[in-house]
Amino acid sequence: MTKGTCGPAVVKLRRGGETLTVSTARVSPDMKQLQQAGNHDRPGDTFQKLSNDVAYLKLSSVKAADADRYVESAAGSNGLIIDIRNYPSEFMVFALGSHLVDKPTEFATFTHGDIANPGAFYFNQPPVSLTPKGLQYQGKIVILVDEVSLSQSDTRRWHFVPRRGRW
Repeated sequence: MTKGTCGPAVVKLRRGGETLTVSTARVSPDMKQLQQAGNHDRPGDTFQKLSNDVAYLKLSSVKAADADRYVESAAGSNGLIIDIRNYPSEFMVFALGSHLVDKPTEFATFTHGDIANPGAFYFNQPPVSLTPKGLQYQGKIVILVDEVSLSQSDTRRWHFVPRRGRW
């Protein structure tokens, strides 16, 4: 979405079974300015209770070894905000993701190029799956990303299949 000719751009998305069309303009980014403006760390601890109903986890200072503790601390809240607007301090996909699914869940399929056939890509099989472990978070999950989210912090690594009608 962020690569291509500058000018008008139309994005179609699906939300709650409804197809939406969003019109915008693609502009040439000033990456240095974006990187400087891209620090969205909320002050305070890695895990925070914003209220009795809302828990917050920033991945910029997260520790994989503490994933169980974060989920236990969020238990009972109605929603968990996972802030990945800054690059994660540790790889959290499996450590945290295993607490966000209630059955084995495919979440990523990787491709590899065919050097004998330039331009051809093949999907690796089987897809990568998350396996539930420990306490499962039962509330709604919101994932914060922004214009500088990339690699580990982009949403391609955090696509979960809906469970019980929620993400």
